[in-house]
Amino acid sequence: MPALDTWLGGGAVLATVERPTRPGSTGVVVCPPFGHEHVLAYRTERLLAARLADHGIASVRYDHPGSGDSVVAATATSHRDGARLAAEALRTAGCTRIVYVGLASGALVAVAAADDDPDAAGLVLWDPPRSGRSWLRAARALAAVSVAGIDTRPGSAVTTAHDGTVTVVGADIPADQAAAIGALGYPTGPADRMPVLVAVRNDGDRRVPAGYDRDGIDIVRVDGHEALLGVSSLSARIPAASVDAVGEWVTRRVPPEPVPAPMELVPTERAVVDQDVEEHLVRIGPDHLFAVDTRPRHGDDAPTVVLLNGSSEHRIGVTRLQVALARRLAAAGIRSVRVDRRGTGETGLVAADEPSLLFTQEWIDDVSHVLDHLALPADRVGIVGLSVGGWLGLRAAAGRAGFVVGLSQADYRSRPAAPGAVAAEDAEARPHVRTRREALVAAVKRHLPYRVALALARRGHLQFVEPVVRAPLAAGTDVTLVLGPGDGAVFRARGGATAAHRLAHLPGTLRVVELPEADHAMFGAATREAATEAVLATAVAAFVQDPSVRQAVGV
Repeated sequence: MPALDTWLGGGAVLATVERPTRPGSTGVVVCPPFGHEHVLAYRTERLLAARLADHGIASVRYDHPGSGDSVVAATATSHRDGARLAAEALRTAGCTRIVYVGLASGALVAVAAADDDPDAAGLVLWDPPRSGRSWLRAARALAAVSVAGIDTRPGSAVTTAHDGTVTVVGADIPADQAAAIGALGYPTGPADRMPVLVAVRNDGDRRVPAGYDRDGIDIVRVDGHEALLGVSSLSARIPAASVDAVGEWVTRRVPPEPVPAPMELVPTERAVVDQDVEEHLVRIGPDHLFAVDTRPRHGDDAPTVVLLNGSSEHRIGVTRLQVALARRLAAAGIRSVRVDRRGTGETGLVAADEPSLLFTQEWIDDVSHVLDHLALPADRVGIVGLSVGGWLGLRAAAGRAGFVVGLSQADYRSRPAAPGAVAAEDAEARPHVRTRREALVAAVKRHLPYRVALALARRGHLQFVEPVVRAPLAAGTDVTLVLGPGDGAVFRARGGATAAHRLAHLPGTLRVVELPEADHAMFGAATREAATEAVLATAVAAFVQDPSVRQAVGV
């Protein structure tokens, strides 16, 4: 049966219920990790849900309240509230035996949920960290070296605001929630009353939690997690054997018993964000792209911005950038659609060996299908994309959108890549060390006459700004590039300044906004805020006539 997309708790969390073809009594709550670990683990959790469904076991995957697509704010009890709502959904659908599974920092959530649930039937601690405190300390340290603007002085709390908000990669965590996460550990109550699996890495990087290394607890060692966690989303790989081990254990230790009736759940496909904004869950095009349609209340015919995320990440964007942006656009009277392209988030079948679709024609086609779905004239559509999302917008926008904004635009390839061809490119997580030959080739490229470089770029031999921006500009689409220092240097090295001069006669306008301090991935709060203001100004200038709204965003 197809998965069921729904909000739980009136929009408290967005969840996906995986329904087996033959109903059974066992249901699994897949407790999400915190921060960027959830982004990295997303497809792995989907594969586990698919494996369980093949064996007659239903599951729920969800976002923590206050994270992902949830409508409510984060609180100190968010991790418990989300798991409780997921378990309630399974029980409402007829599952009587609930197993809690937590991957990475999600293991801390799973053990807390199982401890809270007197009727829990099983627990899986899957690659668990030592404690909430140790996870938070490591996440803070990673943020300190990854995020622009973080205070790394001795004694710093690694915060982004005076209210104590803690920045980790992929999330800004309110102080009370961070304190609650730091206090999480591994109570042994669940081990006394239900089957427990602890799956730890073979490489010894993570150990069995204290109190869980004892008789009666199943302990297995699994491979592949070093290629899933602690890397960028460009490099993350699904640990297939580990998924199989967890799925097999649940099926064997908490086997589903037949139930007479199929699962009955009525999905909630609309959530009210506030009195002015609402969100709808939709599927788009022949590939059933999962999307969240954020719109002003009673604003079905509003002008629309398509939001495209970077890397292989799903619709929420880095640290909820897309979510916050969509809701601010709606408050200004502008609709938006945040979409999971094929191979990301909830779109398409998931497989352990699925190829990366970075910079492929498949993703360009996905954007075209979204534009077909909107069926709006070009002057009522804008496209905003981060990194590869910006490149996709430039490829798809010509004649179909009034403007395209490329955030952290750093790639100017003129031809799509083949599936899987870009999977190994990961400059952020693993800086490339050039060979002498590569350094020589790069030096030669820098000194090529402009017209020679342009001809080579058109044939796909090197990257250059002009071939990528010419098509939308020629069709009358305005292009805005929002660049940090590194991306600005790439723009200039690839002929951007000359391209702007040469293409000034075209109907569309090319505008470059350079941020003095910014990180390419937009993990930093200051970078995201600057990018958001640039997008709002562009969209309001294009679509909104109300003087008060225009003045509020500086138009």
